[in-house]
Amino acid sequence: MKKRLFTLLGAGLALAAAGQQRPHYTQYILNNYVLNPALTGIENYGDLKFSIRDQWAGLNGAPRTTYLTYHKPIGKQDFKPSPTGFTVPGENPRGENYWGAYEA
Repeated sequence: MKKRLFTLLGAGLALAAAGQQRPHYTQYILNNYVLNPALTGIENYGDLKFSIRDQWAGLNGAPRTTYLTYHKPIGKQDFKPSPTGFTVPGENPRGENYWGAYEA
């Protein structure tokens, strides 16, 4: 009896649920922060982008997608001089002092 009650309750809730469509973005080349938010703050400049996209222009009730993104560089103290992040000379073969030993 409980199993039937939960099944009917679940079916009733599924019929009454109102879902939202996922936003439809097509211009990732113009704003890649929408696709991958981890890219925010890696450039050396601030960037503000705003976009509106009408999926079916001219139809009443057509989906409209909007976004506004802003990112700025994180502090200079967060950037490391080497690609691996090591700053102690001798630990990193790509460190600043490593190549200085081979200069003529």
